[in-house]
Amino acid sequence: MNSSTQSTSPSPGETIQREVDVYRGQIVPWHKLVLKEWNNYPYKVLAIGRKGRKTTFDVNELFYDAMTDKRGLTYPYIAPTRTQGKEIVWDDHVAKLLLLCKQNGIPYKVNNTELSIKFPGYSKFTVDGSDNIESLRGKSDWGGVVLDEFSVWKKPQYAWDEVIEPNLLVHHAWVIISGTPKGYNSFHAMVKLGDHDGMIEGDAFNAEGKIIKPNKNFKSYRHTSYENPFIDHDWIDDKRERLTEAAFNEEYLARFEKYTGLIYKEFNREHHVIPPRDIPPSWTRFGAMDFGAENPTVHLWIAVDQDYNIYVYDEYYQARQSSPFHINVIKTKWGITPYEAIWGDPSAAQAILDYGNEGLYITPAVKVIPGDEPSWIRSGIDKTSQLLKISSKFGKPKLFIFNNCVNLIREFESYKWLEQKQEGINEKDIPFKANDHALDALRYFVISFCQGHIGDVLANWPDEGKYIGQ
Repeated sequence: MNSSTQSTSPSPGETIQREVDVYRGQIVPWHKLVLKEWNNYPYKVLAIGRKGRKTTFDVNELFYDAMTDKRGLTYPYIAPTRTQGKEIVWDDHVAKLLLLCKQNGIPYKVNNTELSIKFPGYSKFTVDGSDNIESLRGKSDWGGVVLDEFSVWKKPQYAWDEVIEPNLLVHHAWVIISGTPKGYNSFHAMVKLGDHDGMIEGDAFNAEGKIIKPNKNFKSYRHTSYENPFIDHDWIDDKRERLTEAAFNEEYLARFEKYTGLIYKEFNREHHVIPPRDIPPSWTRFGAMDFGAENPTVHLWIAVDQDYNIYVYDEYYQARQSSPFHINVIKTKWGITPYEAIWGDPSAAQAILDYGNEGLYITPAVKVIPGDEPSWIRSGIDKTSQLLKISSKFGKPKLFIFNNCVNLIREFESYKWLEQKQEGINEKDIPFKANDHALDALRYFVISFCQGHIGDVLANWPDEGKYIGQ
């Protein structure tokens, strides 16, 4: 797969064949391994360290098939955004490959507006972005596709489930899903689908809360930056000296770590995630809401025992549905179970009114710092962090999550602080506005519940009373 034979622009009745090495003499060992196993798995998942020649492999394989496939199909490269695809692939990798085609007399037609290259008599290569995903819905002419830097795609799971995978059916298109690890997110889940050798750290869960197991159609590969013989390894060693261990592991060793800058560093599945259990009638129940339209609407079901341990025992997490749809599902799930309160976003006055008109009554979360949104958010984050801390006296936290709450668990492991624009500048800590819908709902509950029950919580937390202070 690392070379192609193509006709140049011959004279009538003449056929000229040229051998073209799309890797231009720089194929690396892990490229050869993937190519050797190419036909065994239709879905290849590549976790590759920085400068590991991941994008080179992605683009070369798309180009190879577009130049050799006489079915007239399309081979898209999809970046996180179309702009990134143009800057990183179109203006660099594609330009070099087109020069190679020109030098070897291979005809092609370029459309700079569509970011496409048509090889007459063969197939087409295109560049696009996940921010343009709806325009790709319903395509039936794909021969193969690359989903690059999948870990930072916009709505990656939705894109895969509802757009990308259905497009593969007609021509049994192959897929490369590639990226550099960025915590336990959708890319981590994809890598686990192909982890037949058990080499990838951490568990991943599906939408039903079940641990993801390897799938016969997927094959995952992990290769470090050191496996590229065409870069200076001293340069990588220098990064090891200057980066945190977690950052270096992800960026250059392609290991999955919790985010650098993670907000809830205290969260650990071993301590906080537990199997579902029956909720005794004596426990007090609560709900928590975060409203969305394009973003998910979230409802959490929460129970508090007699010792004021808090259990999030179920979740509803759904985007792109109407308020009546959400209300019906949530009310049906509650049934006749009594609850003390459902707290929601205090800024969503109209949504609270709409839900109330349909019989689902939501109380605005307690806003203890009126008019100061960042400080109020930070206060809720601090209180949630305190509930996650392990008591030195009891050896356990106050907050537990049932393992079926997969979206809340995922957000705990990916919610991070916004990076400061300049190092050394004393900027306020502000959360990055992503992976926060279930956590926002939980924060509304925590800040409201703790405001009314601080004395009760502290009474059952004798050695850690400083944690839930006002």
